[in-house]
Amino acid sequence: MGCCNPWPNTVIAERLTSLLAHREMLDHIIGQQYTPYTDDAQVKALSPVPRLLQLFLYEVEERAHARALLARWQPPEGAHVLDVGCGTGSCAALLQAERPDLTFTLLNQSQVQLRDCPPCWPRVAATMHRLPLVDACVDAVLLAYTLGYGLVAPVLAEARRVLRPGGILILYDMVPKYQDADVTLVTLGYKCYPLARLLAATEQAGFFLQRYEPVPVPVRHPALNTMDPTLWQALRAEVVPILMLLEAGG
Repeated sequence: MGCCNPWPNTVIAERLTSLLAHREMLDHIIGQQYTPYTDDAQVKALSPVPRLLQLFLYEVEERAHARALLARWQPPEGAHVLDVGCGTGSCAALLQAERPDLTFTLLNQSQVQLRDCPPCWPRVAATMHRLPLVDACVDAVLLAYTLGYGLVAPVLAEARRVLRPGGILILYDMVPKYQDADVTLVTLGYKCYPLARLLAATEQAGFFLQRYEPVPVPVRHPALNTMDPTLWQALRAEVVPILMLLEAGG
């Protein structure tokens, strides 16, 4: 005789959700021990690295990479963009060089990097888990190689809060190549959230998927040309760079 399930499916789902949240919190706590962005001295050590701190690019030349992002995003005229985890503002500067009508607010938890950002835009020192902005104040939120330093649910909830209805979340990042994998780049303190997790979390936060694509022929940033080929192949075997465009619901 079969044994009946003593717990309703809803209870099982709640327990699994709780376990997932605890696992993500544990990964985040561990990652904070490795990420350079919690220590000013480590951030200063990044200064020799070329400006655009992204592992994979659409194009080798940075401005061409920015053009490729804009061609897929197609922001409306005069859009105001919140760049979360902006680094030294290099991505924003490259985008604005192609689209002078765009304006930016630059947000970073690193005061060291903020001091090197272009002074023409507002610079905000804050964590991406609690954005010090009013509701519905920006047309787009850019998360470019940023989400893996945070917890997916609160980051997406905050992004949705500050976006105007119909605004766009640009998520340029990496996901594990295999859906059941769990990949954390320990040396960077960076978690690559599985695609299924991202899709579920964005829907729960109130976003609608407009576009999804793996970066078709990703190229590594020129700064990584000196990386050990074995390590580079291991990275390529584990993750896929992706672009997601998500619309904030009304």
